[in-house]
Amino acid sequence: MDLSRTARLAARAVSARTARIAVVATAVILPAAALAATPAHAVTDCTVNGVHRSGRLIEGTPGDDTIVCSRVEPGTVVDAKGGNDTITVTGEMDGDIRAGGGEDAVTVTRSGRVGEGGSVDGQGGHDRIDIDGIVDGRIRGGQGGGDTIHLTRHSKMTGHAGITGVRETDTIVADAGCDIARAVRDGTEGVADAVKAACMA
Repeated sequence: MDLSRTARLAARAVSARTARIAVVATAVILPAAALAATPAHAVTDCTVNGVHRSGRLIEGTPGDDTIVCSRVEPGTVVDAKGGNDTITVTGEMDGDIRAGGGEDAVTVTRSGRVGEGGSVDGQGGHDRIDIDGIVDGRIRGGQGGGDTIHLTRHSKMTGHAGITGVRETDTIVADAGCDIARAVRDGTEGVADAVKAACMA
């Protein structure tokens, strides 16, 4: 056999083996790269009296609590329980916040957002709810009455939002410049129009 032809055949065999190795290596590497590119699933992130909490149920104590949440996943309940609690939402909130009994203060900061599936319920006691961020979900003063819901000039209610107070006992205050896309309801004739007028002042 011609020596030059033998050398060419040998070179082709080596090249073919190298190509097969490269293909196998690529097949092994690609899944790892794909896994690395998959974003991590967001989880509920709250602190209760300075202690980090996560999971489907975030609970306060029967006493006065300070609860701060930067993320609340759908299906998660933040239950402050009794006491005069301070609850602050600084990020995306798609679960449910229940302030419990007592004179509670709930704040949705400018970076906070109550998602379409999220809700804030003042429940019992005379509560104050300050909205400085965006609301796609539901805000309710509570069952006890005597609550104050304050919409700052930076607040924005989308078409899915619902702000509800108790008839003739809750107070809804709107600063000039707030943005309401849907009627605010407190069971009293003309209040929704008055709140809208205040926002547009």
